[in-house]
Amino acid sequence: MKLTIKFQRANQTIATPFLIVLMLILGTHALPAQVNFQPGYIVKNSGDTLSGWLDYRVSGVLNQACSFRLNKDAQITVFKPDELSAYHFDNDKTFISEKVDGVQQFIEVLFNGCVSVYFLKTALGDDRFFMRKKDTELLEVTYKEERVVENDKVYLKESAQHIIVLKKLMKDQVALFERIDQMGRPNAFNLVPLARAYQKKACPEQADAPTKGGFKLGLAIEGVGGIVNYQDIGFFTDKSYFQPGVLLHLGSARNAGKIFLRTGLLISQLEERRGTKSLLKIPIQVEYLYPGPVFRPRLAAGVSIFKPLYNSITLTAGFNVKLMKSSFFSFNYDFDVKPLTVFFLVPSNQVLGNTFSVGFYQKIAFSAR
Repeated sequence: MKLTIKFQRANQTIATPFLIVLMLILGTHALPAQVNFQPGYIVKNSGDTLSGWLDYRVSGVLNQACSFRLNKDAQITVFKPDELSAYHFDNDKTFISEKVDGVQQFIEVLFNGCVSVYFLKTALGDDRFFMRKKDTELLEVTYKEERVVENDKVYLKESAQHIIVLKKLMKDQVALFERIDQMGRPNAFNLVPLARAYQKKACPEQADAPTKGGFKLGLAIEGVGGIVNYQDIGFFTDKSYFQPGVLLHLGSARNAGKIFLRTGLLISQLEERRGTKSLLKIPIQVEYLYPGPVFRPRLAAGVSIFKPLYNSITLTAGFNVKLMKSSFFSFNYDFDVKPLTVFFLVPSNQVLGNTFSVGFYQKIAFSAR
Protein backbone atom coordinates (compact mmCIF):
# COMPACT_ATOMS: atom_id res chain seq x y z
CA MET A 1 0.00 0.00 0.00
CA LYS A 2 1.38 3.38 -0.98
CA LEU A 3 0.76 6.38 1.26
CA THR A 4 0.72 9.73 -0.53
CA ILE A 5 0.87 12.89 1.55
CA LYS A 6 -0.18 16.05 -0.23
CA PHE A 7 -0.26 19.59 1.12
CA GLN A 8 -3.64 21.22 0.57
CA ARG A 9 -4.66 24.83 0.97
CA ALA A 10 -6.90 26.45 3.54
CA ASN A 11 -9.71 23.93 3.19
CA GLN A 12 -7.51 21.10 4.57
CA THR A 13 -9.06 19.07 7.39
CA ILE A 14 -7.09 17.71 10.31
CA ALA A 15 -7.81 14.06 9.41
CA THR A 16 -4.62 13.34 7.45
CA PRO A 17 -2.15 14.86 9.97
CA PHE A 18 -3.85 13.09 12.87
CA LEU A 19 -3.76 9.83 10.89
CA ILE A 20 0.01 10.20 10.47
CA VAL A 21 0.53 10.82 14.20
CA LEU A 22 -1.82 7.94 15.11
CA MET A 23 0.06 5.53 12.84
CA LEU A 24 3.36 6.44 14.52
CA ILE A 25 1.82 6.02 17.99
CA LEU A 26 0.47 2.58 17.11
CA GLY A 27 3.76 1.66 15.50
CA THR A 28 5.61 2.63 18.66
CA HIS A 29 3.41 0.45 20.85
CA ALA A 30 3.67 -2.44 18.38
CA LEU A 31 7.46 -2.53 18.69
CA PRO A 32 8.88 -5.32 20.83
CA ALA A 33 10.61 -4.44 24.06
CA GLN A 34 13.96 -3.39 22.66
CA VAL A 35 17.20 -3.88 24.51
CA ASN A 36 19.56 -0.96 24.86
CA PHE A 37 22.94 -2.17 26.10
CA GLN A 38 25.37 0.35 27.58
CA PRO A 39 28.88 -0.17 29.05
CA GLY A 40 29.15 -0.74 32.79
CA TYR A 41 29.88 -3.39 35.38
CA ILE A 42 28.22 -5.68 37.92
CA VAL A 43 29.29 -6.42 41.50
CA LYS A 44 28.57 -9.97 42.63
CA ASN A 45 27.66 -10.87 46.21
CA SER A 46 31.17 -12.23 46.60
CA GLY A 47 32.55 -8.75 45.87
CA ASP A 48 33.91 -9.68 42.43
CA THR A 49 33.47 -7.00 39.75
CA LEU A 50 32.77 -7.93 36.15
CA SER A 51 32.84 -5.34 33.34
CA GLY A 52 30.65 -5.66 30.28
CA TRP A 53 27.37 -4.35 28.82
CA LEU A 54 24.10 -3.78 30.70
CA ASP A 55 20.58 -3.28 29.37
CA TYR A 56 19.58 0.34 29.99
CA ARG A 57 15.82 0.73 29.77
CA VAL A 58 12.94 1.99 31.91
CA SER A 59 13.27 2.25 35.68
CA GLY A 60 10.64 -0.43 36.34
CA VAL A 61 12.84 -2.96 34.52
CA LEU A 62 16.09 -1.74 36.06
CA ASN A 63 14.69 -2.25 39.57
CA GLN A 64 13.67 -5.85 39.00
CA ALA A 65 16.60 -7.37 37.11
CA CYS A 66 19.97 -6.66 35.50
CA SER A 67 20.54 -8.00 31.99
CA PHE A 68 24.27 -8.40 31.41
CA ARG A 69 26.67 -9.67 28.76
CA LEU A 70 30.44 -9.63 28.56
CA ASN A 71 30.49 -8.10 25.07
CA LYS A 72 28.02 -7.08 22.40
CA ASP A 73 27.98 -10.56 20.86
CA ALA A 74 27.92 -12.60 24.07
CA GLN A 75 24.93 -14.39 25.54
CA ILE A 76 22.69 -12.36 27.85
CA THR A 77 22.56 -13.31 31.53
CA VAL A 78 19.74 -11.93 33.70
CA PHE A 79 20.60 -11.34 37.36
CA LYS A 80 17.95 -10.92 40.05
CA PRO A 81 18.47 -8.54 43.01
CA ASP A 82 19.45 -11.38 45.34
CA GLU A 83 22.24 -12.42 42.95
CA LEU A 84 24.12 -9.09 42.84
CA SER A 85 25.10 -6.48 45.39
CA ALA A 86 25.17 -3.67 42.80
CA TYR A 87 25.51 -2.73 39.15
CA HIS A 88 26.70 0.45 37.49
CA PHE A 89 26.40 2.18 34.11
CA ASP A 90 29.32 4.23 32.84
CA ASN A 91 26.97 7.24 32.63
CA ASP A 92 27.27 7.37 36.47
CA LYS A 93 23.96 5.61 37.17
CA THR A 94 24.27 3.02 39.97
CA PHE A 95 21.85 0.50 41.49
CA ILE A 96 22.34 -1.41 44.74
CA SER A 97 20.45 -4.43 46.03
CA GLU A 98 18.30 -3.74 49.10
CA LYS A 99 15.31 -5.34 50.79
CA VAL A 100 12.20 -3.13 50.42
CA ASP A 101 8.86 -4.27 51.86
CA GLY A 102 10.41 -7.68 52.49
CA VAL A 103 11.44 -8.14 48.84
CA GLN A 104 14.96 -7.80 47.48
CA GLN A 105 15.06 -5.05 44.81
CA PHE A 106 17.54 -2.84 42.98
CA ILE A 107 17.28 0.80 44.05
CA GLU A 108 19.04 3.69 42.34
CA VAL A 109 21.75 5.68 44.12
CA LEU A 110 20.99 9.38 43.73
CA PHE A 111 23.65 10.55 46.18
CA ASN A 112 26.30 8.62 48.06
CA GLY A 113 27.72 10.45 51.09
CA CYS A 114 27.54 10.51 54.86
CA VAL A 115 23.77 10.58 54.26
CA SER A 116 22.85 8.75 51.05
CA VAL A 117 19.72 9.16 48.91
CA TYR A 118 18.06 6.34 46.96
CA PHE A 119 15.19 6.10 44.48
CA LEU A 120 12.77 3.32 43.56
CA LYS A 121 10.25 3.41 40.70
CA THR A 122 7.54 0.89 41.54
CA ALA A 123 5.70 -1.36 39.09
CA LEU A 124 2.68 0.96 39.48
CA GLY A 125 4.78 3.98 38.49
CA ASP A 126 5.04 5.49 41.98
CA ASP A 127 8.24 7.28 43.04
CA ARG A 128 9.66 6.21 46.40
CA PHE A 129 12.69 7.78 48.08
CA PHE A 130 14.94 6.39 50.80
CA MET A 131 17.82 7.76 52.85
CA ARG A 132 20.42 6.21 55.12
CA LYS A 133 23.41 7.14 57.21
CA LYS A 134 26.41 4.88 56.87
CA ASP A 135 25.99 1.51 58.61
CA THR A 136 22.38 2.23 59.63
CA GLU A 137 19.01 0.98 58.42
CA LEU A 138 17.35 2.21 55.26
CA LEU A 139 14.58 4.74 55.99
CA GLU A 140 11.83 5.65 53.55
CA VAL A 141 11.04 9.35 53.16
CA THR A 142 7.30 8.88 52.94
CA TYR A 143 4.87 11.53 51.80
CA LYS A 144 1.08 11.38 51.66
CA GLU A 145 -1.71 13.80 50.95
CA GLU A 146 -5.16 13.28 52.44
CA ARG A 147 -8.42 15.03 51.84
CA VAL A 148 -9.97 16.75 54.85
CA VAL A 149 -13.30 18.54 55.09
CA GLU A 150 -13.56 21.77 57.05
CA ASN A 151 -16.58 24.09 56.94
CA ASP A 152 -18.03 22.09 54.02
CA LYS A 153 -14.85 22.65 52.00
CA VAL A 154 -12.40 19.96 50.90
CA TYR A 155 -8.69 20.59 51.47
CA LEU A 156 -5.55 18.61 50.70
CA LYS A 157 -3.45 18.12 53.81
CA GLU A 158 0.12 16.83 53.55
CA SER A 159 1.49 14.43 56.13
CA ALA A 160 4.52 15.32 58.23
CA GLN A 161 6.03 11.84 58.11
CA HIS A 162 8.80 12.87 55.67
CA ILE A 163 9.75 15.79 57.95
CA ILE A 164 10.00 13.43 60.94
CA VAL A 165 12.27 11.04 59.03
CA LEU A 166 14.55 13.81 57.75
CA LYS A 167 14.92 15.43 61.15
CA LYS A 168 15.69 12.06 62.69
CA LEU A 169 18.48 11.50 60.16
CA MET A 170 19.88 15.01 60.58
CA LYS A 171 19.22 15.61 64.26
CA ASP A 172 22.84 16.70 64.78
CA GLN A 173 22.35 19.62 62.36
CA VAL A 174 19.46 21.66 63.77
CA ALA A 175 20.33 24.52 61.40
CA LEU A 176 18.81 22.46 58.56
CA PHE A 177 15.44 22.00 60.27
CA GLU A 178 13.91 25.18 58.83
CA ARG A 179 14.91 24.03 55.34
CA ILE A 180 13.33 20.63 56.01
CA ASP A 181 10.08 22.24 57.20
CA GLN A 182 9.78 24.18 53.95
CA MET A 183 10.80 21.54 51.41
CA GLY A 184 7.35 20.13 50.52
CA ARG A 185 6.97 16.88 48.58
CA PRO A 186 10.25 14.90 48.61
CA ASN A 187 11.91 14.44 45.22
CA ALA A 188 15.38 14.16 43.71
CA PHE A 189 15.65 17.92 43.30
CA ASN A 190 15.29 18.74 46.99
CA LEU A 191 16.59 15.59 48.74
CA VAL A 192 19.97 15.52 46.97
CA PRO A 193 20.79 19.21 47.72
CA LEU A 194 19.65 18.64 51.31
CA ALA A 195 21.97 15.64 51.68
CA ARG A 196 24.80 17.64 50.14
CA ALA A 197 24.17 20.53 52.56
CA TYR A 198 24.19 18.09 55.48
CA GLN A 199 27.49 16.61 54.30
CA LYS A 200 29.14 20.05 54.22
CA LYS A 201 28.14 20.64 57.83
CA ALA A 202 28.43 17.18 59.40
CA CYS A 203 31.21 15.65 57.29
CA PRO A 204 33.36 18.56 56.06
CA GLU A 205 36.24 16.19 55.36
CA GLN A 206 34.05 14.54 52.68
CA ALA A 207 32.56 17.73 51.28
CA ASP A 208 35.27 18.16 48.65
CA ALA A 209 35.63 14.46 47.90
CA PRO A 210 34.07 13.02 44.72
CA THR A 211 30.61 11.64 45.44
CA LYS A 212 28.14 9.80 43.31
CA GLY A 213 24.80 11.36 42.59
CA GLY A 214 23.45 14.76 41.72
CA PHE A 215 21.22 15.85 38.87
CA LYS A 216 22.16 13.61 35.98
CA LEU A 217 21.02 15.59 32.96
CA GLY A 218 21.10 14.84 29.28
CA LEU A 219 21.11 17.33 26.45
CA ALA A 220 20.68 16.58 22.77
CA ILE A 221 21.21 19.15 20.01
CA GLU A 222 19.40 18.62 16.72
CA GLY A 223 20.05 20.56 13.53
CA VAL A 224 17.09 20.28 11.16
CA GLY A 225 15.98 21.40 7.74
CA GLY A 226 12.73 20.72 5.94
CA ILE A 227 9.64 21.89 4.09
CA VAL A 228 6.80 23.75 5.80
CA ASN A 229 3.43 24.74 4.39
CA TYR A 230 1.55 27.43 6.31
CA GLN A 231 -2.13 28.09 5.68
CA ASP A 232 -4.33 31.13 6.24
CA ILE A 233 -1.49 33.40 7.31
CA GLY A 234 -2.66 36.77 6.13
CA PHE A 235 -0.97 38.39 3.16
CA PHE A 236 1.78 35.80 2.74
CA THR A 237 1.84 33.57 -0.31
CA ASP A 238 0.36 30.14 0.48
CA LYS A 239 3.12 27.79 -0.66
CA SER A 240 5.82 25.49 0.71
CA TYR A 241 8.91 27.08 2.26
CA PHE A 242 12.30 25.83 3.41
CA GLN A 243 12.61 25.88 7.22
CA PRO A 244 15.99 25.31 8.94
CA GLY A 245 16.57 25.47 12.67
CA VAL A 246 18.11 24.09 15.85
CA LEU A 247 16.24 22.05 18.47
CA LEU A 248 17.26 21.25 22.05
CA HIS A 249 16.12 18.16 23.97
CA LEU A 250 16.69 18.39 27.74
CA GLY A 251 16.01 15.40 29.97
CA SER A 252 17.17 13.43 32.99
CA ALA A 253 19.24 10.27 33.02
CA ARG A 254 16.95 9.00 35.80
CA ASN A 255 14.14 8.29 33.32
CA ALA A 256 16.45 6.18 31.10
CA GLY A 257 16.52 8.94 28.50
CA LYS A 258 12.82 8.80 27.63
CA ILE A 259 11.18 12.10 28.64
CA PHE A 260 12.49 15.42 27.36
CA LEU A 261 11.67 19.09 27.12
CA ARG A 262 11.80 19.89 23.39
CA THR A 263 12.40 23.48 22.35
CA GLY A 264 14.50 25.52 19.95
CA LEU A 265 14.25 27.98 17.10
CA LEU A 266 13.02 27.41 13.53
CA ILE A 267 12.97 30.08 10.86
CA SER A 268 11.40 30.43 7.41
CA GLN A 269 11.40 33.25 4.86
CA LEU A 270 7.82 33.88 3.71
CA GLU A 271 6.92 35.71 0.53
CA GLU A 272 4.57 38.67 0.39
CA ARG A 273 3.81 41.37 -2.15
CA ARG A 274 6.53 43.69 -0.85
CA GLY A 275 9.22 41.01 -0.64
CA THR A 276 10.05 38.45 2.05
CA LYS A 277 9.63 38.39 5.81
CA SER A 278 11.09 36.08 8.46
CA LEU A 279 8.74 33.92 10.51
CA LEU A 280 10.16 32.47 13.75
CA LYS A 281 8.78 29.36 15.44
CA ILE A 282 9.67 28.42 19.04
CA PRO A 283 8.26 25.03 20.08
CA ILE A 284 7.81 24.20 23.78
CA GLN A 285 6.85 20.54 24.08
CA VAL A 286 7.07 17.46 26.26
CA GLU A 287 8.67 14.67 24.25
CA TYR A 288 8.68 10.89 24.66
CA LEU A 289 11.56 8.94 23.06
CA TYR A 290 11.08 5.18 22.80
CA PRO A 291 14.31 3.47 23.93
CA GLY A 292 15.97 1.24 21.37
CA PRO A 293 19.44 0.25 20.20
CA VAL A 294 19.08 1.59 16.63
CA PHE A 295 15.55 2.75 15.79
CA ARG A 296 13.90 5.17 18.27
CA PRO A 297 10.40 6.53 17.55
CA ARG A 298 9.41 9.71 19.33
CA LEU A 299 6.29 11.77 20.00
CA ALA A 300 5.89 15.29 21.38
CA ALA A 301 3.01 17.57 22.31
CA GLY A 302 2.88 21.17 23.42
CA VAL A 303 2.65 24.69 22.07
CA SER A 304 4.57 26.80 19.59
CA ILE A 305 5.09 30.54 19.58
CA PHE A 306 5.16 32.14 16.14
CA LYS A 307 6.62 35.59 15.67
CA PRO A 308 5.17 37.86 14.38
CA LEU A 309 1.95 35.93 13.74
CA TYR A 310 0.23 33.23 15.75
CA ASN A 311 0.57 30.75 18.58
CA SER A 312 -0.41 27.12 18.06
CA ILE A 313 -0.92 23.69 19.57
CA THR A 314 1.80 21.46 18.11
CA LEU A 315 1.95 17.68 17.74
CA THR A 316 5.21 16.11 16.59
CA ALA A 317 5.95 12.56 15.48
CA GLY A 318 9.23 11.19 14.20
CA PHE A 319 12.10 8.83 14.76
CA ASN A 320 15.87 8.65 15.24
CA VAL A 321 18.15 6.15 13.52
CA LYS A 322 21.50 5.52 15.23
CA LEU A 323 24.60 6.38 13.20
CA MET A 324 27.27 6.28 15.90
CA LYS A 325 27.36 5.94 19.69
CA SER A 326 25.71 9.32 20.39
CA SER A 327 24.74 10.47 16.90
CA PHE A 328 21.47 9.88 15.05
CA PHE A 329 19.69 10.70 11.80
CA SER A 330 16.31 12.26 12.63
CA PHE A 331 12.97 12.62 10.85
CA ASN A 332 10.19 14.90 12.13
CA TYR A 333 6.62 15.69 11.22
CA ASP A 334 5.08 18.76 12.92
CA PHE A 335 1.36 19.44 12.83
CA ASP A 336 0.20 22.89 14.06
CA VAL A 337 -3.40 23.90 14.73
CA LYS A 338 -4.77 27.14 16.10
CA PRO A 339 -6.20 26.92 19.65
CA LEU A 340 -9.80 27.84 20.36
CA THR A 341 -8.78 29.78 23.47
CA VAL A 342 -5.75 31.78 24.55
CA PHE A 343 -4.92 29.09 27.13
CA PHE A 344 -3.95 26.50 24.45
CA LEU A 345 -6.18 23.87 26.05
CA VAL A 346 -8.56 23.13 23.17
CA PRO A 347 -7.45 22.78 19.53
CA SER A 348 -9.62 24.16 16.75
CA ASN A 349 -10.17 22.52 13.35
CA GLN A 350 -8.14 25.26 11.68
CA VAL A 351 -4.79 23.97 10.50
CA LEU A 352 -1.93 26.43 10.71
CA GLY A 353 0.84 24.38 9.15
CA ASN A 354 2.52 21.08 8.34
CA THR A 355 6.26 20.49 8.46
CA PHE A 356 8.40 17.59 7.25
CA SER A 357 12.08 17.79 8.20
CA VAL A 358 15.23 15.71 8.55
CA GLY A 359 18.23 16.40 10.73
CA PHE A 360 21.27 15.33 12.71
CA TYR A 361 20.72 14.55 16.40
CA GLN A 362 23.70 14.63 18.81
CA LYS A 363 23.46 13.50 22.45
CA ILE A 364 25.43 15.35 25.14
CA ALA A 365 25.23 13.97 28.68
CA PHE A 366 26.39 15.76 31.81
CA SER A 367 25.83 15.86 35.56
CA ALA A 368 24.99 19.01 37.53
CA ARG A 369 26.33 18.38 41.01
